[in-house]
Amino acid sequence: MKSNHATRLVRTVFAATLCSSATVAAHAQSSVTLYGILDSGVEYVTHAAKQGSGTLFRVNTGNRINSRWGFTGKEDLGGGLRSIFTLESGFATNNGTLQQGGRLFGRQAFVGLESDRLGAVMAGRQMTPMYRFFPGVGPSQLLQLWLVRPGCAVCWTGR
Repeated sequence: MKSNHATRLVRTVFAATLCSSATVAAHAQSSVTLYGILDSGVEYVTHAAKQGSGTLFRVNTGNRINSRWGFTGKEDLGGGLRSIFTLESGFATNNGTLQQGGRLFGRQAFVGLESDRLGAVMAGRQMTPMYRFFPGVGPSQLLQLWLVRPGCAVCWTGR
């Protein structure tokens, strides 16, 4: 019985996708950007042992800022309204592990609507208003001010 329901659901989704792709809509501007930052370095430490002697030589990740990659995009809906999204993932360059508790898109994952007149409203995992208000302050200082990335938030940025 479940397979019959699943088959019907797949057929419905396929038909809806086929119909929506066959319709002719206004040719709106859309863009998707793949971006990233790699930050890695070589670290040499003297007096690394507990007795105060010895040296340590290793590859280190996130020396200045944390490494990340992501997608961001906009779709023009017409009338000065755009849909927006961002998916951003953090990772360690020395071993490839995911940061932010192992979440694939743990840095940011949100969708929203943006207007020329009213600003933008976004929902999902995103930087807090404190992060946007203090752009020159580092993430470690922001953590002390307010949580940097709540698990789920709704944010409005006015124009």
